[in-house]
Amino acid sequence: MADLMQVLQGLAYVGLIAGTAFTIWQLYEMRRDRGTHLVLSIMSTTSSRDTQELGRKVFDTEETDANGIEEACGRTALYSVGSFIDDVGYLVRRRMVNRDCAFETIAFADAWDKMKPWILREREKRGVTHLFHNIEYMAQLQRQLEAKEKEEGV
Repeated sequence: MADLMQVLQGLAYVGLIAGTAFTIWQLYEMRRDRGTHLVLSIMSTTSSRDTQELGRKVFDTEETDANGIEEACGRTALYSVGSFIDDVGYLVRRRMVNRDCAFETIAFADAWDKMKPWILREREKRGVTHLFHNIEYMAQLQRQLEAKEKEEGV
């Protein structure tokens, strides 16, 4: 009788281990699916007509001072484009979106270069240091990685 109890107890342990392994695998798959969903959502947003029109206003401007940038682009375009890019940077920093995917989809360094004078003025005007800070962080990171790849010959 003791042998049967030991066999049943062993089977229970095996079941527990198998169930735990299955649960961990499912959690991993859910995390991967969430990341895929976020990337697809970002791509959908960047390819929308409205986003492209607002992006063109910002990226096509030749203005280099804060007032000229705001006058040429409009506050709506600057805040819409800036918020979107900053939000993607936030998702990357929180490791919810793959960094390389984000860099292949969004030119953080270009966005920072175009919007920097306006962003710095807005920060000063509002008395905050964190406004669009993810754009700035991601631009610096993108430049560092590009320099490293260039140095390594990638």
